Amino acid sequence: MKKLTSLGFACAVVFLSACSKKDEEAKPSNSITGTYELVAMYVKARTELTYKENNDNMKMVSVVEYTTTENTGMLIFEANKVTANAVSYKINTNFTLETFTNGVSDGQAIEFPFNVAMPKYNSVSSYRLIGEDSLYMDQGMTQIPTGGTGQGTPAIPGGAKFVKVNGELIMTAKLNMSAPSMDAGVPGTKTQTIVQISRLKKL
Repeated sequence: MKKLTSLGFACAVVFLSACSKKDEEAKPSNSITGTYELVAMYVKARTELTYKENNDNMKMVSVVEYTTTENTGMLIFEANKVTANAVSYKINTNFTLETFTNGVSDGQAIEFPFNVAMPKYNSVSSYRLIGEDSLYMDQGMTQIPTGGTGQGTPAIPGGAKFVKVNGELIMTAKLNMSAPSMDAGVPGTKTQTIVQISRLKKL
């Protein structure tokens, strides 16, 4: 039976994207303004692609977990704006891919290499503090590497919780999203669950 082979859906990394708390009152006293360097990002992501093939219900499940290396670039937080300046990093890991037909696995999950050298990029987003320990970005801040190509697409709006520890700003973002997809010309639904922890060192 034919299976989709495109891996473009396999994993997506979203920086500072999570559920918004727009209705809470911002408290500017808990300022995070300053210039930070990117130390590392930890990501764990699960992506599901479901689609119909003839009369069968098909599903592809991809899981990836990694910590970025060779991190470079600055993140500048002003009162209501954050600027990413020449941010870059590398990913060197594997992701697993498993296929299902009518809810039954077609075999063991298979590992594929996931190696990305993210080109340096710049971006600007307005943001606002939410409560004591969260923020929301209106445009998102960094690009999203997909598959193994290293090409990026703009980040989406979202939020994250943060804590300041020993001169570092540690941000934790969680994302759950589902949207229609078109992979190899076949319509389906893509669902993603992503956890990302980003470490930024204040200069």
